[in-house]
Amino acid sequence: MRDSFKLLVIDDDQDDHEIFRGALDIAFPKAFCEFALDRADAIKTLSNNKNVAPDYIFMDWNMPKMDAEEFMRQLRLLPDMQGVGVFVLSGSAPYVELEHLHALGVKKVLMKQASIALLSHELINAIGSGAN
Repeated sequence: MRDSFKLLVIDDDQDDHEIFRGALDIAFPKAFCEFALDRADAIKTLSNNKNVAPDYIFMDWNMPKMDAEEFMRQLRLLPDMQGVGVFVLSGSAPYVELEHLHALGVKKVLMKQASIALLSHELINAIGSGAN
């Protein structure tokens, strides 16, 4: 597994951005991370972005404006986004079946952790597990 890659985190809570950044710095210090506050903004950024597509997207499940299923449909229509590994971050288990999430293209659901160290461990397991 390479130690340098690009991530996009979609979460409407900026405190969660800081926690994720701290955990990522521990788990993969060479990784580059961008943040979006909502899924619609993320789609707009990804469709206008002339840079390299992210290797991984981590998104909060429960967010306003655009639901996760619609985001996944729109994401997969964008050029160069079909192979991006998408992970769900959630404070509670999503209300849909895991099989349904996998059918949408979600690789894994990660629970938001109470500490940066625990989230760091979750990131290592998710990215390093070959779940991408």
